[in-house]
Amino acid sequence: MEARAAVREALERGERAALVTVTALEGSPPSREGMALGVLESGERFGSLGCDGFDESGEHDAVRALRERVRLERTYEWDGASRVRVEVRPFAPGETVPGSTARPELVVIGTGPVARALAAIGKVLGFTIRAVSLGPSDAPEPDERIVVRNAKELTKLRLGPESYVVIAGHDREFSQEALRMLLLSEAPYLGMMGSRRHTGGLLDELRAAGVANAPGLVRGLEGSNPSLPAFFRTQGNADLFLMAGSVPDSLTVAWAAGLYDGEGSCSAYLPKKRRTYRRQMAVSQGGQPAELPEVLTRFRAAVLGIGHITGPYRGYLYYWKTSRKEALDQIAALLWPYLGAEKRSQFEAASSLAKRPLTLVWDSPVAGRDIEVAWAAGFFEGEGTVGVGTDPRTGRCRAINMEIPQSSAAGLPDVLLRFHRIVGVGNVTGPHEPRSPWSRLPQYRWRSGALEDVEYVAALLWSRLGPTRRKQFETSIHLRRTGKPAGCETRTTLPTFSTP
Repeated sequence: MEARAAVREALERGERAALVTVTALEGSPPSREGMALGVLESGERFGSLGCDGFDESGEHDAVRALRERVRLERTYEWDGASRVRVEVRPFAPGETVPGSTARPELVVIGTGPVARALAAIGKVLGFTIRAVSLGPSDAPEPDERIVVRNAKELTKLRLGPESYVVIAGHDREFSQEALRMLLLSEAPYLGMMGSRRHTGGLLDELRAAGVANAPGLVRGLEGSNPSLPAFFRTQGNADLFLMAGSVPDSLTVAWAAGLYDGEGSCSAYLPKKRRTYRRQMAVSQGGQPAELPEVLTRFRAAVLGIGHITGPYRGYLYYWKTSRKEALDQIAALLWPYLGAEKRSQFEAASSLAKRPLTLVWDSPVAGRDIEVAWAAGFFEGEGTVGVGTDPRTGRCRAINMEIPQSSAAGLPDVLLRFHRIVGVGNVTGPHEPRSPWSRLPQYRWRSGALEDVEYVAALLWSRLGPTRRKQFETSIHLRRTGKPAGCETRTTLPTFSTP
């Protein structure tokens, strides 16, 4: 729900609330003027100031403003050159909330998988959904379905300042004419998605017509996913801009889902002096004391740049985390098609405690060999290990071992069986007594001790593995092949791999 609308509804119920509003920018923070965060006296939080750090600071100041019944002005730092200035204003029942409190709408024009995904994620984020199409709409339960005969009929849509429009159809002629028509509307956001082959010359045509020189019309996705170029007039709503402007390809999302299946978690906790639970998503990874793990920075990029990375804890452990309500819903919708049953159930349980249930379809994870291999690479990146054992008499490397452990109280984890099915080698065993003092649940393992299996899995997953796992594979395979004593990793010839 939009922050101002949430505050207004709280006041109508007789509950006090505070509104934190961005009033000025300096540098290039991930915010814009007018962005707002609503904090209710019950502890619920709505909207965003642009990032987790700003939201946490805004909530802290909102609680103080409510407690002391004072209006505050604060500055939040983004980096050395960027910051935002905010106003923190408490409200009591009977007072008027300034600014528009209308619920924003997402107008999806077109049909197909991209249009369906945008409609589904938009609903999760609290938008009213209008699905517009030339024929029958395939959008999942929109608030309104509109069928038009041609692009000229789009002028009847009654678009206003709360309308965010994305053209995502397969009809090239209709889509381009729709873009030209809607550039004349009052919608603050207008995006178009399509292949470079179909839209590559459109920006030049608009410039030639004098339209593309208008302030705010920019071309997006340069150097990003080449299958999803887009044209934008203003950046509009921050969450929607991320979805329409920087959507990662399905293989990247599948990799991120695999990492989350291995190392991710979603939980609900009750903050002090609060009456409502809050959810938190986290992904952990070990690393060097002064260097963020490459795996976590890749994961953060794959989930649309949401969340922040903290650490190290205990000298080596880092976490990617987020507790923003809208961000959690957005990430869940993004990863859901590729996740295993356990992480889906975990997210639903936490959402139920936080009284924020979602209607995400429980289909089987998305299939397709490339997608499954990308998921397997992410899963191994998070949980997999490969190493060599030494002969106690000679000290030379005589054995190699590759494995993925998983703890479960409900029998064989489905993710281990899925990984085994994808790579087609090794065995799944268990339950075993936990090796780690941190784990109390029975352990299961996928493993293989055959050199040819290790080489095959390395080649299969290589293109999506990070430098740490690649180094493990290289070193272990080299030592097993040569039989050198442990500690003699320095070499001039390394094994090379390419995806089969």
